Amino acid sequence: MVKPGFLMMILILSITTSCSASTSGIVDETGAALQVEDEKVDPQPEPIQEATVEVLPDAFIEMEFTTTDGRTLQGTYFPASVSPAPLVIMMHWAPGDQSDMRELAYWLQNRGFSDSQSNDFSGKPWLDPSWFPQLEKERSYAVFTFTFDGCEGGCKSFERAEWLLDAQAAVEAAYGLEGIDPTRIVTLGASIGADGAADGCTHINTLHPGSCRGAFSLSPGDYLTLNYADVVEKLHATASPVITYCLFAAGDAESATACQSVPSSDASEVIGYGSDLHGLMLVQPNLEHDTTALMVEFLNATIEKK
Repeated sequence: MVKPGFLMMILILSITTSCSASTSGIVDETGAALQVEDEKVDPQPEPIQEATVEVLPDAFIEMEFTTTDGRTLQGTYFPASVSPAPLVIMMHWAPGDQSDMRELAYWLQNRGFSDSQSNDFSGKPWLDPSWFPQLEKERSYAVFTFTFDGCEGGCKSFERAEWLLDAQAAVEAAYGLEGIDPTRIVTLGASIGADGAADGCTHINTLHPGSCRGAFSLSPGDYLTLNYADVVEKLHATASPVITYCLFAAGDAESATACQSVPSSDASEVIGYGSDLHGLMLVQPNLEHDTTALMVEFLNATIEKK
């Protein structure tokens, strides 16, 4: 006969064993769950994107180009802050060289550059940008300048036929510049460069019709063998008339004659000053017309016009 105490002991052992097994199962399951959790790989953080900074070209790039008769000329390209950008080709006057156009080039480039701190403004207000009108931040033009042959530091002699070839070679060189919009080109010049602006615009449109949209001339005078009024008339006669601005002083006989001989046209602006100022001397403050404001007006009517 089995004693009651012995049965009670077996029962207790049975319960204990069962509980131990259950607890072990719980521990095993929990451990397995923890192990699975441990095996999960935390997602890697997204890589930090480094800020990208647009690298703009240098303030200006010096270059050489060649005329059709084999002469080498010096030019300077002022890249815009955008690409492709409308292009302004500038041509200097006989008393100077392309350095006379530098502050005007920086102004139209509109990237904050200037050599004005080192400039001597004495008698040269076009080298003082402090009075130039401020352009909108988003407006930036590519600019190309060059020095006519024999004119470093000022022209030593008057070489009309060669300078015509120079103007033609300059617009061809500028047309191929990287970063410019070849369908939105204008020319701007003073004195010999005033004729060069019209002559060059005509030349590049002969090679690439419709590329040059306007010519801005300060005191032309038939200086590069061609008759200024005849050249302008041809520009106005194209399928899309090229806009021309001709500025002159009443006391500057050659320029007054050239500008006032231009046939009347909706594409023509002829603006007179009551003085005898010539060429870049028309680019100074406190005149009856603000010449730099007229330049902006010209750009709005040509390469800014969509």
